[in-house]
Amino acid sequence: MEKTYAVFLSFNSEDHEAVEYLARYLADQANLRPWFDQWELIPGEPWVRNLERGLAASATCAVFVGKSGEGPWQKREVETALRQQVDHQEFRVIPVLLPDAPHQP
Repeated sequence: MEKTYAVFLSFNSEDHEAVEYLARYLADQANLRPWFDQWELIPGEPWVRNLERGLAASATCAVFVGKSGEGPWQKREVETALRQQVDHQEFRVIPVLLPDAPHQP
């Protein structure tokens, strides 16, 4: 199955600004199509189901960790991404530490 998105961006909402900057870079400079929630979620539609569809339509998942650590919904995204990795060995889950991430997990 051909993937619609190069990478699903999973992040704590407190890191939104930094991740949006990276999403714009990926789209504009690297010619990669990221799945970024504010660009893809449609108001009024069940967003949990759309998150799962976004992960299924992505070639990889980048898990961003900043100063606030992992967010509550991000945990669910990561669990779904790891299950997808078990089923599809070519699917990658990539941790990304933001500059303000704590030195100790």
